[in-house]
Order: sequence, then C-alpha cells, then structure tokens
Amino acid sequence: MRAAVLIAFVVGCSGVDESRVNLREPDQASFPAVAEALAPHCATLDCHGQVGRNFRFYWANGLRLATDARPGEGTTTAEEHQHTYRSLIALEPFALDAALRGVIRPDQLTLVRKARGAEAHKGGAKLAAGSDADRCLVSWIAGALDSAACDRARAFK
Repeated sequence: MRAAVLIAFVVGCSGVDESRVNLREPDQASFPAVAEALAPHCATLDCHGQVGRNFRFYWANGLRLATDARPGEGTTTAEEHQHTYRSLIALEPFALDAALRGVIRPDQLTLVRKARGAEAHKGGAKLAAGSDADRCLVSWIAGALDSAACDRARAFK
C-alpha cells in the first residue's frame, strides 16, 4: 500500500509533460515594432516599467535590463525586447494561444481589454480601440502586423 501511495505521489508531482503542450506564440521577430509602438503608452517608470509588475516592460526611456543602463540613454536592446516579449506571453498563454488559433478574438485578451480601459486597469485606458497603437497590437496578435500603424504609434508623445 505504501509503495502505491508513493508512486502516485511521485507521478502526480512530476509536473506537466511540456513536450505535449504546444502553445502558439505571436511572431517574436516582429515584436520590436510592437514594443516600440506600445512603450510610450505602457512602459513608463510609473507603470509597467517597474520591476514589481506582472507585465514588465523594458524600454530605452524606462526600465532597463542592464544595471549600468539608464533610462533615456541609448536604444532598447534586443535582449530588452526579448524580456518584454516573454513577459507579455506569460500573462495569458492559453488565451493567447486561443486568439492565435482564431478560437477567441484578440480583443478578448486581458492585455487588450485593460489597455483599452474595458477592464479595470490602474493606468486607465491607454489605447483607444482603433488607435494606431491598438491596431498595431491587435494585428500582431492576429498574425498580420500593421507596420504602418506601429510606425505611427511609435511617434506618439
């Protein structure tokens, strides 16, 4: 009896077989355009540019990854974009996968709802539905990046 309980315990605690989890993720190569479009809206030091946030956003004018880098100096590094990408993906991996598969609409993701102000968000509505930054984000999630919208949103001041 003890052996059966021990085996059940070990098997039950062995975790998820990650080889069987095949979640889709948005295109990482095009993410820097999205990150730079969203950064002026979301990545300030008083918002997601803080280490205490569950969605942590690294940016040249905000939170920096390197300890010797200062906000406002240089450009956002590839490593900073990668860390921001991973932070975004980790928010709702299964819902994001569903959006990428067309099971749900991108506007059903918490990220989009909060950014639009459709769900409680300490920072309020940051991206009006249909704005350039919103179109940049939603088009990227949908797999058809609107680069022109991203470029216009990046110029936001």
